[in-house]
Amino acid sequence: MVFVTILRMLPHRIVTLGSLVIIFWAFIYAFFVFDPASITDSENISGRQIFQAKIIDIDRRLDKTFLVVKPLELTEHKIRVTIDNFYEFNKGQVVKISGEVEAPENFEGFNYQGWLAKDNIAYVIFRPDITVEGGGISIDAKVKNILSAGINKALLPPASSLYSAMLIGDKGEFTQENRNNLASSGLSHIVAISGLHITIITTLLISVGIYLGLWRRSAGWVAIALIVFYIWMIGTPASAVRAGIMASTVFLAERFGRPSSSWRALLLAAAVMLAFNPLLIRYDVGFQLSFLAVMGILLFARKIEPYISKVPNILHAREVLSMSISAQIFTAPLVLFIFGTFAPFGVLANILVVTILPAVLIAGFIASVAGVLGGPFTVFGAMPAWALSKYIWGVISILG
Repeated sequence: MVFVTILRMLPHRIVTLGSLVIIFWAFIYAFFVFDPASITDSENISGRQIFQAKIIDIDRRLDKTFLVVKPLELTEHKIRVTIDNFYEFNKGQVVKISGEVEAPENFEGFNYQGWLAKDNIAYVIFRPDITVEGGGISIDAKVKNILSAGINKALLPPASSLYSAMLIGDKGEFTQENRNNLASSGLSHIVAISGLHITIITTLLISVGIYLGLWRRSAGWVAIALIVFYIWMIGTPASAVRAGIMASTVFLAERFGRPSSSWRALLLAAAVMLAFNPLLIRYDVGFQLSFLAVMGILLFARKIEPYISKVPNILHAREVLSMSISAQIFTAPLVLFIFGTFAPFGVLANILVVTILPAVLIAGFIASVAGVLGGPFTVFGAMPAWALSKYIWGVISILG
């Protein structure tokens, strides 16, 4: 009740001003105060070490796997461990590591120390001896493993790699060619679980809840809870966290009778994230691109619509076109600066793919569940996902 009272009484101007102050403070801290090297300079644990740690994140690639571990005693910071793919570990397990602890070094044109520091990672270890000591697999890892197993049983690459990225944030099966083709076609965002994904999934969850007999308000609370778990399961990427906070803000505003504003929700999402981690504003490209894209949409989408009024609005193509143009206006300079790529046919590719993205996500979840059930369910449940995957990769190959 206290939270409800505060939410109802808090003036909009205070929310906006407070958010801007936090964002400005984070900018000053990240760009002018914080030094990534200060983390490792504050302690000296470099060298051969044997220690126990808990696995808190796993990033699987085609040729190697990265573990992020939290030592139980050695240091208060996290360590990024590079291992070979024949190891099988899960999030939540406690492992014993024996290896050479090193301070990370920056690459040419890339501040690797800062990129790691944003996640409180201060050290790296390459291919140590590592064994499981104990600990249980976390519930989010169990759910993610079940969904991953279902996808891989129902589909083969490149369909399985596409849905693994789109549904559970696992890009481990992507080849460099896949990544390059996605970037050159302007469709990299479809495999980064972003606001569009969260919006679609939230809408689907509310619809399912209402279908099962829940009141709309109750279905909304359930959907928000499941979205929070989902974002946690996929590793809390900045774009998904931003979308989750914005969706929750809008829902709570409606729930407590307060007028909602997309701009205010965006500022609040940025302020909340930067209050917890101010380094995101400098070192997390996903955070930067996500907010720039939404800012572009809020500023220009409606202004562009009159100029494209003759475009048929089949499957909301006109809205997708206006949003794609708006997002690219704001994100293209940063993408060109950081990645050196530009997608000349990105708008067309987005119209052809984003308009069917709800069907793609639904088909992916159905295929995953069908894979878990096995038998004839797998064959028939996977067919729509396979067909949509062929279509998407076809668009990417033509326009990439």
